[in-house]
Amino acid sequence: MSQKIPLTLGFGNVSGDDLAPLVSEDAALLSQLFERVRIVPAHLIPAAEVLCLYATLTKDGRIPGTTAPSIRDVAQRAQARIAVLASPNPVSTAQMAMQGPGPRTANIVITLSRNGKAFGKFFFELFELM
Repeated sequence: MSQKIPLTLGFGNVSGDDLAPLVSEDAALLSQLFERVRIVPAHLIPAAEVLCLYATLTKDGRIPGTTAPSIRDVAQRAQARIAVLASPNPVSTAQMAMQGPGPRTANIVITLSRNGKAFGKFFFELFELM
């Protein structure tokens, strides 16, 4: 890759220590593609055009530990155009999250399974095409 993507990639972990290894793994791989990277302390959400969010959704599809009730609200507050819920969540909670209220200002990806290293490889290749 000759040029970095002229956007900010942000990593926000609202779950805590249990998902910290995923944040580290993804940040190490994906950060090299972007001009700016923001990795914030646990339970904070960075402002970023591309947001990787790590959370275990509640049964009704909400994100615990945030003042924003839905992934759509989190994406809007982060000023993200692309928001990836990068931690695995069950299909039922993912469906609830996508049906929930909130602004539709970002493209949302919800991860059901990371499939080992396939998650990072997929997003690396996808972002590399940007």
